[in-house]
Amino acid sequence: MKKKLLFLTVKFDTGGTEKATYDIITRLDPEKYDITLMSMYGGGYYWDHLPEHIHRKFPPVHPVRDPLCDPDAGLSGLPDLYP
Repeated sequence: MKKKLLFLTVKFDTGGTEKATYDIITRLDPEKYDITLMSMYGGGYYWDHLPEHIHRKFPPVHPVRDPLCDPDAGLSGLPDLYP
């Protein structure tokens, strides 16, 4: 029986953390592991280059749009820190 592994990332675009995660999950033995990658904000460069045996998932509910990651979100996505 395969062990199930879930990797959770904010984005899977170019970057050091993304590249390291990509290297790890693509080198895991698909005969031993059932691998799923969940990305909070969708695909990206490495997302598009994943082997077919790696499952791709998005969260069931899209997270609050982060103005640091999404310039079109504005500041409305931030919580009210000072009432």
